[in-house]
Amino acid sequence: MKILISQKVKEYLKSNNYSRVRIARGKDRRISIFSEDEWNRQKNKLGLMFPEKREREQMLKILFIQSSVKVDLESNDYNEMNIPDELQKWAGIEGDIIIVGRANRIEVWSKENYSLYSKDKSGIALGSFNYKGE
Repeated sequence: MKILISQKVKEYLKSNNYSRVRIARGKDRRISIFSEDEWNRQKNKLGLMFPEKREREQMLKILFIQSSVKVDLESNDYNEMNIPDELQKWAGIEGDIIIVGRANRIEVWSKENYSLYSKDKSGIALGSFNYKGE
C-alpha cells in the first residue's frame, strides 16, 4: 500500500524527526509508525517487560519487532510511504484511512477501526485520506 503524504503530514513528519521510521503492528488493529529513536526506546522497553523467555512473551516480541519494516522517508522527500501488504491486511485497511499523530508515534487506522477506538482524543488527527489499492 502506498500512502501519498499531504503537505500537513510532511510538515509534521519533518518537525518531529520522522526521517527514518519503523512501521509495525499497533494495538487495536492499527499500524504504528515510530521514529528511529522512539523505535529503539520501545524495543528496549519491551525487552525489560519480558526478560524471561516464555513462549507468550516471545510471541509479543515477534509480533511487534519481526513484523516491522524500516522506511527512509527523507530519501523520497517525504512524498510517499509504502506500507507492506501484510500490515495493511492486518489493520483492515481497504478504503478510507485516518492518520493520527500521538506523543511518541503516528498511527494509521482504517476508518472503521478508528471509529471504534476514537474515544481517546489525545492524538492530533492529521487527516482522513482515501486509499485505493494498487
